[in-house]
Amino acid sequence: MVSRRSRSSSADLGLIREWFDKCTKHHKRCKENMHSWFPTRLLSLGPKGRYIRLIITKDNPPNGPYMTLSHRWTEERYTKLQSSTAMQLQQAIDVVRLPKTFQDAVRVCRHLNIHYLWIDSLCIKQDENDLSDWVEESQRMGQVYSSACLNVSATRSFDGSGRLLGGSSWASKVPTQIEVGTDDSSQKYYVIDGDLWDDEIESAPLLRRAWVYQERYLAHRIIHFGESQLGWECLESRMLEMFPKGLPPSLGISDAKLSGYTPVTTTSPSSSTSFPDTQFAEEWQRLMCQYSKCELTYPSDKLIALDGIAKIKMMDRQDDTYVAGMWKSTALYDLPWWRWDDDRTQFPIHTTSFRAPSWSWASVDGDIHFPLRFGVFSKVQESYADVKTLVGHTTDQNGNTAVSGEIQIEGICLPLRVQWQENEEPKSFTIPGFRFSTHKWTLKSSIYLEAPAEVVGSFSDSGKLLLLPLFVTRHTLFGIVLATTHGISAHQRIGAIEIAIMGLTIPTPVHRKDKRLFIETKPQASTAFREDAQDTEAQIWSRAALKFIHYLREQRPHSRLITIL
Repeated sequence: MVSRRSRSSSADLGLIREWFDKCTKHHKRCKENMHSWFPTRLLSLGPKGRYIRLIITKDNPPNGPYMTLSHRWTEERYTKLQSSTAMQLQQAIDVVRLPKTFQDAVRVCRHLNIHYLWIDSLCIKQDENDLSDWVEESQRMGQVYSSACLNVSATRSFDGSGRLLGGSSWASKVPTQIEVGTDDSSQKYYVIDGDLWDDEIESAPLLRRAWVYQERYLAHRIIHFGESQLGWECLESRMLEMFPKGLPPSLGISDAKLSGYTPVTTTSPSSSTSFPDTQFAEEWQRLMCQYSKCELTYPSDKLIALDGIAKIKMMDRQDDTYVAGMWKSTALYDLPWWRWDDDRTQFPIHTTSFRAPSWSWASVDGDIHFPLRFGVFSKVQESYADVKTLVGHTTDQNGNTAVSGEIQIEGICLPLRVQWQENEEPKSFTIPGFRFSTHKWTLKSSIYLEAPAEVVGSFSDSGKLLLLPLFVTRHTLFGIVLATTHGISAHQRIGAIEIAIMGLTIPTPVHRKDKRLFIETKPQASTAFREDAQDTEAQIWSRAALKFIHYLREQRPHSRLITIL
């Protein structure tokens, strides 16, 4: 029987020391990523004692590495760094008067013989009427976390008032053992929760925060204080107290964390239409999908909380252009982003304060989705547009970051009309000569509109609603919906479109010798049996979609330079 007594703080510290030493001494990639850059300010801890102090690193250069703390702010009162308290904090800070999370972070540092610690509220000025220091220091956030030797993450905590060390029971550190018996023998098995890593780390309260998402991505080593056990992430391994040597493959978790310093591409970005940088596009879209799910206390921080990741990527992509969460080399694939109806209802774009151009996913709140969900990049067959320029201008007003800018695309704009159901949901949409349904089960096309039905209708009635086709795969044609808003040459993105080309269905059994046989089933569709298909599986091809693709390819409608604001 396993004792349920609480695990001691010293046991936690011992395991943290074991993991840290293993990482910094034996992991080649981790040793290569030790940095000597220092933030503007750090907390100088000393080897022991009740008092620590704030130092200005240019005046008092640190003589060793530093650690960082990821946490959610608490309502607990303590002396934060402000212009009026700076001299006081440089003389002495009473550790006992700090939040418990901070106290335990100091203990972890000292146990590892690290004498410097960075905590945001004590190292960035928190003046209410002057955010200039915050604006300047927030630009360095990526370097702060990527240059630290270890990040202490209060992963389980909703705020900074909870302790990190000790508290959980020994029973939570070991897997449950059961005995399965038969008539002749019995066998003992360990039962492991397959969602253990997700429950302890991924779904923990702290990691739902957008700022922390960046901190976790950029830090090379992280010690997580989970709900019932410690967790570790570095460039070469992931561990839990239950699995101190590494996570078992059965959990289905990768054995190393993603890093902002891991190059995604070794070639310079291309501006051609031959589908460049697909590997980078897939990774960036996956990161942005995850990031969009995170919470922000101030929605205006959407881009600045991502700035550290973007700057790290810029180091490997010096020939590329980054504006408002998107890259010129991959913008063609990013433009068809969309949101579910629930998010468009909960966070309507007309009530969202401006922080990014209409073409950027950062202009809206809620979960963002990209074509990546279909594994689209390995299947791209043809493009109909080419991104020519991507420009932007960043402004900081009272600490709020907004990006104005434009993207210029050489492409084809076609008149678009939307047909509505009684509940003001799109029923279908038409391009001259082609009609696509949004409610057929087998061949359902989709239109995701960011503007209300009456606004879209007014653009449609005045001939200002347009479709800009972008690229096509075997299954789907992707494009965006534009509205002419500033004369004939300037447009606003108000939605995305996915035109279904092919779907799967279960056909009525027919006798056939050749599986490549085409069988007419509907006036608007054909069924094509694949060579590798089972007898009960068939593909439905949309005649309208195929004719539309033929029109774009063979008729070659006039293309022009399109500006989207």
